[in-house]
Amino acid sequence: MKKHLNELQVYSGIAILFVTLIHSNAFFLLSILHLKAYVEVGFAFNLSDKIVHVAVPMFIFISGYKYEMQDKNEVYIKFINKKFTKIIKPFLIISICWILYEWGNLCIENIVLHDHVNMYYVFIMCLKDLFNIFLGDNFAYQLWYIPMYTLVVFSYPIIIKLLKNSRIRLFVFYIIAIVITVIQINTSLLAKSYMQPINFIYYFYLYELGVQFYISPIKKKYSKIMIIFYLLLLPAVSLIKNPLISNLTTNLIFTPIAVVAFYYVAVFLKNNKILLTLGKYSFAIYLFHEPIFVSKISRILVRHDLYSSKIMIPFIAVSAIILSICFYKILIETQLGKYVFNIKNNYN
Repeated sequence: MKKHLNELQVYSGIAILFVTLIHSNAFFLLSILHLKAYVEVGFAFNLSDKIVHVAVPMFIFISGYKYEMQDKNEVYIKFINKKFTKIIKPFLIISICWILYEWGNLCIENIVLHDHVNMYYVFIMCLKDLFNIFLGDNFAYQLWYIPMYTLVVFSYPIIIKLLKNSRIRLFVFYIIAIVITVIQINTSLLAKSYMQPINFIYYFYLYELGVQFYISPIKKKYSKIMIIFYLLLLPAVSLIKNPLISNLTTNLIFTPIAVVAFYYVAVFLKNNKILLTLGKYSFAIYLFHEPIFVSKISRILVRHDLYSSKIMIPFIAVSAIILSICFYKILIETQLGKYVFNIKNNYN
């Protein structure tokens, strides 16, 4: 297991860098260019979006990879408890903090304006927002990933007991991913917030792909071929205009090739100190980069007429990463931070 640790950490580092670039790109697209689709900006910007948008599939792929590395004899309840402590507890606490902040801020504004504040209504809405975070609807919008991750990771050990043949399992998950992708494109059914968990099911095939890749990896001599194939496919996919063909090609052909190709990129870069650092703090960056830093920095720059070029996108992404790491380090020095991230006090 130890021989894989560096490339896994670098892989996470690449993925979290892509996540921050996704959100930096999105701000530029929506708030600077006032457009809704990357294809409207031009080929180069659309291509760059195709590169970074593989971030979530990368994370779920590597989660499946890591699952297969673990002890399969571990008691299921113990497995759940570990995931709850490490992942779900910080998600819940941070989500609740955002709910209280948003509604508390609204109440204060109303009080300042001498408007009536209906505390019963605020309480009910806070409960509604708390419920909605499990459907992927969160003030910190990137936290939609945690309910999806929880669904996949908690149900997978049960599914493999019912569907033991790994090839059949991957085939079934892949067919489900096709069906969900087609429904997403042709209807607005899965766009409704209460239907969001159905979209999560798409990611099962990528988790399974990670499991299968750990068991039967592509021979190392073919790794460069995989990367070259990805690089050739990237511009081709970026040029597709038809929404149905583009989404099917991207979600079901390009994405699995990309997640595997970037694994081999991580192998080649496994000693890169910057990516190792990003991988080490990937969860903290993920939790804090939005809406605290990417959006806030971007709005400050807009307010001072400093944001008018694409050059600002990587600057904002890197700034958000650095500030997220600093914020995390300051937070874990407090008792609250230690509790949130389950860090034991060291009195020695």
